[in-house]
Amino acid sequence: MKVKKYFRPRDLNEFHRLSAENPDHKILAGGTYVAKMKFPKVDTIIDIQDLGLKGIKEENGDIHIGANVTFTDLIEAKLSYCGGLVGQVSSHCGPITIRNIATIGGNVMAGYHWNDTTPLLLALEATLMFTSDSGVKAVPVSSFIANRSTYTGLLLTSIILPSKYKDAKPFYKRFARTRSDIPTSIFIVVNNEEGDHITVGSATVKPVRIMYSADDEFLKNTLLPRLNEVKFMDDLRGKPEFKEKIVISQYREWKEK
Repeated sequence: MKVKKYFRPRDLNEFHRLSAENPDHKILAGGTYVAKMKFPKVDTIIDIQDLGLKGIKEENGDIHIGANVTFTDLIEAKLSYCGGLVGQVSSHCGPITIRNIATIGGNVMAGYHWNDTTPLLLALEATLMFTSDSGVKAVPVSSFIANRSTYTGLLLTSIILPSKYKDAKPFYKRFARTRSDIPTSIFIVVNNEEGDHITVGSATVKPVRIMYSADDEFLKNTLLPRLNEVKFMDDLRGKPEFKEKIVISQYREWKEK
């Protein structure tokens, strides 16, 4: 990969100016995504490490996470939010050498169907905060997942986890060959006063979130039909039938607990 121009803006105004002047730019945060690019050349790199997008804070029960926060940062923060689910998921996001530099914002924007972050944020009904030269835009993560291409020209600055899941009880199950390997299936249940919310990711083209109902036929009549709508993946990690069996197993394990 050959880079012709490299910029490291000091504030958002400078970033937006450089972005407009170099429409074919690629954003550099942690660098793990850029390093894997297979493009023969990248005309311009805009490094966003000096934009003040790090930091984790709580405001009125909501958790605000800067887009440049690394997975190691999230683990070391030891957030009690939702029973420590954020740190638990972050601990699986690659080996420590990747977690030390990969950012949550970069992971979200990379758009891989198998990433750990998107199902987590969908389970928690997160809001993604974007900025452009026209202002700030708050986007529900469900809308982002439904149409990622709409937001490719915007800069993700932070992620907000809502207070309603602050004291929620989580169930998290991840199927992969090793602890840090790319997951074949992710199964998350978050319980709060509204009930149980099931999120399934990686096994399907897009993660899906489903409200659980205490119905003997929930698995047959609701869960599997919804997952089939978004399609089980057929890739090197298994056939759709295999991934369906994994999800059923994860569901049953949650039910037993």
